[in-house]
Amino acid sequence: MLALTAVSACSGGSEPKDEPRSTPSASATPDASAEVKDLVSQYWDTVTQAENSADTDRAQFKGVARGSFLENEFRKLDNYADQGINRVGGPSITAVEVSVDGTTAVVSHCIDEDGWTAEKNGEALKPILTGNRPFGLTATRTGDTWIITDTGLTKGQERAKDCS
Repeated sequence: MLALTAVSACSGGSEPKDEPRSTPSASATPDASAEVKDLVSQYWDTVTQAENSADTDRAQFKGVARGSFLENEFRKLDNYADQGINRVGGPSITAVEVSVDGTTAVVSHCIDEDGWTAEKNGEALKPILTGNRPFGLTATRTGDTWIITDTGLTKGQERAKDCS
């Protein structure tokens, strides 16, 4: 069994210069929080689809995420394609919390990738088990749409988020 290297949910990279996917009107209301939660789901669906297919097309993040943080994700996708690696399944995303302040939303949630395995040329790779852990995203409203613009939690958020 081959060892899986550098398979994690961290993202970063070449910036798609596309418009965000349209979401309903966004303001600091319960609706804005719901819109951002929907966007978080779209983001993880996009990451999962990209890693499961080893699809290196940057356009797949159009309307979902943009920013230099995507460079790590694109580099990982390029490495997967070069090495014949793809992920299988998907991460478990739970305990999504959104705090909206004007045109910025800070998201904290838990991610468990232990069931999101990988294979190389059809052969299962040894999983790297990280358990359920905190993860963060930042979304920015542009006009009437939200888009993921960064990843990561502050140290305070990381300590405060219980994913056990």
